Amino acid sequence: MAVNYTKGDELMIFINNKPVALATAHTLSLSTDEIDVSNKDAGFYGATISGKRSWELSSDALYSYNGIGSNTSYGYKTFFDAWSSGEEIAVKFTTASNYDIKGISEYGGTPNAWAPATSYWSGNARVTSLELTANTGEIASFSATLTGQGALSYFS
Repeated sequence: MAVNYTKGDELMIFINNKPVALATAHTLSLSTDEIDVSNKDAGFYGATISGKRSWELSSDALYSYNGIGSNTSYGYKTFFDAWSSGEEIAVKFTTASNYDIKGISEYGGTPNAWAPATSYWSGNARVTSLELTANTGEIASFSATLTGQGALSYFS
């Protein structure tokens, strides 16, 4: 039986159907709060039930203020504007439907920007953390954390 692996290069964050520019890493974190229901009947062991669920997406990227190309991807400005306004943004976490190992046209690959696949995780999020790093002798980079507002859904 063949396994259909997904390479990390192929999985991306999309905001309003446009990818994060120059991304180097993305992480989807899911968590559930535990509610303690330990009692004398449970004996020596503790017991919990599931409480509220939450999710976060984080992105690490090389610094680009406006992204790549003519309005084809999002850079630091998108995250800064969302953080500054406090407004929710629509996010998808998925593979690119037109993924090309040669990259996008600026690097000799697909002539269009990455497009999200038809199967994806989706939800609304707020930028709750934004960090810009500029070290001597290195390319500037930034990290953003998007905290989910409500449910994260999977569409296939």
